[in-house]
Amino acid sequence: MPPALARGWAAQAAAIEAAAAGGNDCSALRLANALRTQVVATEQKVPLRLRSPLVTGVNALAARITCTPPTVKKPPKPPKPPDKHGKHDHHGHGPGGDGNDQ
Repeated sequence: MPPALARGWAAQAAAIEAAAAGGNDCSALRLANALRTQVVATEQKVPLRLRSPLVTGVNALAARITCTPPTVKKPPKPPKPPDKHGKHDHHGHGPGGDGNDQ
């Protein structure tokens, strides 16, 4: 197996571990799925005796991680706008305007 390939996979595994340890399960799952995809795509570069355990291991790793997206709380409803017809005196708005309609 090319050493650069092994180092790259080891670095990805460390990133998965760090994300999971930090509580970033969704990020850890994305990283694990990416690692699995890369391993499967390049497994022909892995010695035959190591292929099965490697593929089984990356599949198991991705299967063990559960991504639970954080719940999003709905924002509180905005307060109702004030009544346009609030409490004010309507007297005196008649034809005379003085409120003394006789």
